[in-house]
Amino acid sequence: MHYSLKPDGIDSLNSSDADGRPSDSITHPLQQRYQIIAQIGQGGFGRTFLATDTAQPVQTNCVIKQLYRHEGNTSHREAAIAQFHQEVLQLAELGGHSQIPQLLDAFELDEQFYLVEEWVDGQTLEQELAEFGAFDEDGIRQLLHELLPVLQYIHDRRVIHRDIKPANIIRRHCDGTLVLVDFGAAKQVGSPNQLHTETLIGSAEYTAPEQTRGKAVFASDLYSLGVTCIHLLTQLSPFDLIDSSENVWIWRDYVTQPISPPLAKILDRLLASAIKRRYSSAAAVLDDLCLLSVNNNAPNDPLLPYPSVSAVLQPGVIQQWLPPDYAATVFEPDTQRWHYFSAPDQASTGERSTPGKSHRFPHRRDRSPEAMVSHLESATASNIELGWRIFTVLLFSATSIVASLTVMLAIEPYLVSKSSTMSGQTALPASINLEHK
Repeated sequence: MHYSLKPDGIDSLNSSDADGRPSDSITHPLQQRYQIIAQIGQGGFGRTFLATDTAQPVQTNCVIKQLYRHEGNTSHREAAIAQFHQEVLQLAELGGHSQIPQLLDAFELDEQFYLVEEWVDGQTLEQELAEFGAFDEDGIRQLLHELLPVLQYIHDRRVIHRDIKPANIIRRHCDGTLVLVDFGAAKQVGSPNQLHTETLIGSAEYTAPEQTRGKAVFASDLYSLGVTCIHLLTQLSPFDLIDSSENVWIWRDYVTQPISPPLAKILDRLLASAIKRRYSSAAAVLDDLCLLSVNNNAPNDPLLPYPSVSAVLQPGVIQQWLPPDYAATVFEPDTQRWHYFSAPDQASTGERSTPGKSHRFPHRRDRSPEAMVSHLESATASNIELGWRIFTVLLFSATSIVASLTVMLAIEPYLVSKSSTMSGQTALPASINLEHK
């Protein structure tokens, strides 16, 4: 399906309503290469389209953001343009991370600005929640393990995302990796603790208290991540998970599955209203999460203990340690920095995804009838095999005992005779006479 509103071609881009927002459509390829397929989003600054890049040898999908012009309101237009240029610069710097969309192009056409990004083919966590229900503890721990390194990566570059929420986290179909999207609200700051009074940006349900006052800090993203976690655990609006009269979180009363006290403690610290009581960095959360994994003997967690940091940081070494479909973050004490490593390439290990096996939801058990029957058959076969092994051991033991008794009965006369000879009580029969020749 192609997105089409008016058959006037590229000139229709100049047509707008009273607010300066385009009221007509894009029918011809932008820049003679980007063919619009459908509109997939709309916000305060513009619209988002799914498009195809026809200039590539193999046509690939991409995302195009079109900026509203805000005609008649100079201040709004200047703010929107500044926001657009900011996002271009930030994506150009941050797009080198495998869990952040890559910036492909940016251009101005007929007094409107366009930004072209990598298309992430997947499902948002908001869609996943609606389809599969509330997350369990394993799902939340996996979410934290995958996203905290991404947050540390952008915070190291003095960028605050300011809009962390389930709708901006996509689980990529091809490998199940979580991708953080929509940096349109991101803000670059000067120092880690510097507070900036700015226009309120973000989603109210997930916004940290200081961010609602226009003073977002790096810990504001951690607060939003914590709110995201409890929303996924309860499937309820964050507004319903806080007691407004006491200003305390009551999310524990609504979780659908048990949560371990150590993980609950981590979430509570992420949700602290006061910045000083909250985690100061994503790395600090990862430290506590790693200790939780070690204490619970969880060998499948993405953060694994490695024998030597210097050895692991050598190119290609860590991929030999990582399980399939897992990324890792390693802390280097000498430089006090975290290093991100992507998951090993399945093609290089000879592993391929099999049809019907999803990598998107490793924290969820397949409860389909086919899966339950398969599980029951597997369990039955295992029990039968175990029963045969026990029967074989018992039969072998019984056979050994019978054989031992048979041998003992067979040699008993010989043992009795031998015992009599050694005691000197054996006499020659009376019918035998010995004569000396």
